[in-house]
Parts: sequence; structure tokens; C-alpha cells
Amino acid sequence: MLSHRLWRERFGSDPGIIGKTITLDGTAVPVVGVMPPGFAFPRRRTELWLSLYVPPTGLGAWNYGAVARLASGHTPEALERELAALLPVLRETSDDPSRAKLYFDDAKIFPRIAPLKEDVVGPWLRGRNLLVAGQVALALVLLIGSGLLFRTFRNMHAVDLGFSERQALTFELGLPWARYESRARARLPRRSARAAGRAAGRRGRGRHRHVPAARGTHVLGRGAARRGPAARRG
Repeated sequence: MLSHRLWRERFGSDPGIIGKTITLDGTAVPVVGVMPPGFAFPRRRTELWLSLYVPPTGLGAWNYGAVARLASGHTPEALERELAALLPVLRETSDDPSRAKLYFDDAKIFPRIAPLKEDVVGPWLRGRNLLVAGQVALALVLLIGSGLLFRTFRNMHAVDLGFSERQALTFELGLPWARYESRARARLPRRSARAAGRAAGRRGRGRHRHVPAARGTHVLGRGAARRGPAARRG
């Protein structure tokens, strides 16, 4: 059986090729037909199909797959039962008793019939279903994580800090250690606090090493109440 492409490219679309003999691997074989355009099985590059010779008393290697179309009214289960009934006949007519024992007693082979669509695309469909399930699970985990993060952020804003940050201003002092000796560094925060106390519009001042929600040494001050837009915060 020739593919349409092989018939067109190798034999020039000769309509009289049917019934003629061609040579394949040194063996003369007759051409019994040409497949229609677009037919590709089991692969797109398959160009011809040959009949398989099975010895009547030989078991072979049992490594072939077969594709067949069920007759109307028949089911895969019925075909499996029919093939299973042939196994004892194969064992009795085998010319190799040791291989028959290996297949039928040790390996316990049995026929399996599956729809072609399931056999070809079944593993791909199962893999796709697993991928979709994984994506849904990951999206659910991300959604839960986002909800927990939003709740934590909301709870943080609702925590009572123990002080009013309204009109509070801070600034941080960072000194190069190589340029200031330890005594000078110790005096600088006090001098900065006094300078901040003399600033216009201030209502209070202080200094602290650890300002809430901040790091380092800060000088704090509270400005006078302002009218208009929201007060400046730091």
C-alpha cells in the first residue's frame, strides 16, 4: 500500500501502478492500493505499508501493535474475549514449547483492546489534566497567600502605636566614624536636640536611639499646629 505522496513523487501518479510489482529491499511485492491525500498513520512521514507474515505455528516476539476497525455491533470487550479464547490454541500449536511456557505460564500474557483515540492521545490528555489541576492548585495557593498578606497589612495599620504621630517630624544622623572621635559622636545628638529646640514653630523636642518603626539615632520634634492641607508627617 503506497502513500499518496510516494505514488505522486516516485511513480508519477501512474494510475496503472495497482497490480504491478515493485522491489523493496530486494524482494518483489505487489502494489494493492494507494492511500488518499492527507492520510498519515502512524506518522506523517510514513510512505508505505506492508503486510506482516506470521508463521502458523510460531509465536514470534509479541512486540507488534495492530489497528483494526470493529464490525458494527461489536465491542472492544467482546473482541478481547474472542482473542483470549485463541491463546490455548496458540499454545497447543506452537513449535517452541519453552517459549510457549514463558509467555503463557510465566508472563501470563493476555490481549488488550483500547480505542485508537485513547491509545494515541490518552497519555497527552492525562498529562494536560494534571497540568491544569496543578495550575488551579497554584492559583488557589497564591489567592490564599494574597488574602493573608492583605489581612496582615490591614491588622498592622490597626495596631495602636502608643503615641500620636500627628505633626511629628524625625531626622536621622549618620556620622563617618573615621572623621569623628567617640567623644564627639556622643555630644552630637545632644547638640542636635538643642538646635532643634530653637527651631521656629516647634512645640516639643527629644532624642532617642530607637524611634518606633525606624532604626538609628533620631532627633524628634513636634511642629506647631498648621491649618489647611494635611499636616506634614515623617
